[in-house]
Amino acid sequence: MLAPIALKVAVLGARGCIGGTAAAALQAREVDVIRCSSKPAPGELLYVDLANEKSWENLPRQLDAVLVCAGSGNLRECLLKPDQTAAVNVTGTAGLVNRLHQSQVFTVVLSTNYVFDASRPDFAPQDRVSPLCEYGRQKVRMERAIAPSLSDGFAAVVRLTKVLGSQNKLLKSWLSRLQQHQTVEAANDARSAFLPSQFVGESLASMVMSKAAGCWQLSAADDFSWLDVATAACDMLGASRELVVGRRLTDLDHEIEFVPKHGTLALAWPDRIEPPSSMLAVRGALESMCRHI
Repeated sequence: MLAPIALKVAVLGARGCIGGTAAAALQAREVDVIRCSSKPAPGELLYVDLANEKSWENLPRQLDAVLVCAGSGNLRECLLKPDQTAAVNVTGTAGLVNRLHQSQVFTVVLSTNYVFDASRPDFAPQDRVSPLCEYGRQKVRMERAIAPSLSDGFAAVVRLTKVLGSQNKLLKSWLSRLQQHQTVEAANDARSAFLPSQFVGESLASMVMSKAAGCWQLSAADDFSWLDVATAACDMLGASRELVVGRRLTDLDHEIEFVPKHGTLALAWPDRIEPPSSMLAVRGALESMCRHI
């Protein structure tokens, strides 16, 4: 019997929530994973920075696929530093994808539900994009820039709704305040479809191995307001719900570009897959955080 062919995959952004989970899922499938980061860590991570084209030469010559989980996903940072973040989210990402295309290396890159205006639920991949924030506009530009790689079968774009992991800074701050019996203010008019990080990592690992080119979407089955999330945190700690105060997002952040009224996308995946509930992601992240309190 012939031994299975070993795959070699580079994961950019391997220190992050999504990249780290996806790298672990690939390793569990006996894939040879090269973990990469824009923050060098000798002996642990390979230095690859999307904004530094010279660093791309550090990638091994023989690769079966690359998973790009690196980028600037902070909406405020994209708004305040559009040129700096676009150098990573647009120019760097598209440049690397197109270079890998020339070497016939399959690449998976991440995008966002914010390529749409969130005015209604369940936008489909073929729907006209309508971004209302700088982050979404950058992702639209990136998707268009790699269109040749998509059509030639050497790339996949995966649009994600909100991925919630145990490192979420907002949730951590809320738990800390609630423990000290301090009030928490949360948006009651902004909604997100929360995806468990483990679900996303496993799904991306399958996408990398299947090399299914095209535009795909991962979404939770439903969405919740951030007030719902804060209330769930309150209940998990056994704190009084009176500590949670609902506010409009524009009152909490005067520089916010838009208020997402809906969070879900129409699920579009090459294999049959069941979308998880948003509350599964919320409870999973909260339980993990509470274990380390």
